[in-house]
Amino acid sequence: MEAKEAGWLLRAFGDGTRLRIIALLTHRPHRVSELARALRRPMPAVTRHLRYLHARGLVEWQTVDGGVLYRLTPSGNPLKEAVLAALQRRLDLLDEVPRDRARATTQRPSRGR
Repeated sequence: MEAKEAGWLLRAFGDGTRLRIIALLTHRPHRVSELARALRRPMPAVTRHLRYLHARGLVEWQTVDGGVLYRLTPSGNPLKEAVLAALQRRLDLLDEVPRDRARATTQRPSRGR
């Protein structure tokens, strides 16, 4: 991987909302509406972040029961794997993440999980 490509990928981790989305998706797939409620952010903003993460190969989506579920993309990229593994071990250190996860678990579960 070239440095330019690595920088392009690593910028995806440079936003707090995107880190919070990644934290939620480490546990299970979510719909945009679930992520928006858990993060207390407008759906268009969450959708924009999901598109950004998708463009960098970090998130994929699947149509299920007339809706779309987002999940972390299985990786074949060693840098992406290393960064995600490190983040997943430390995301709970972000003040918002435990609250986001609590709100996500009190919502109705996604259909088609």
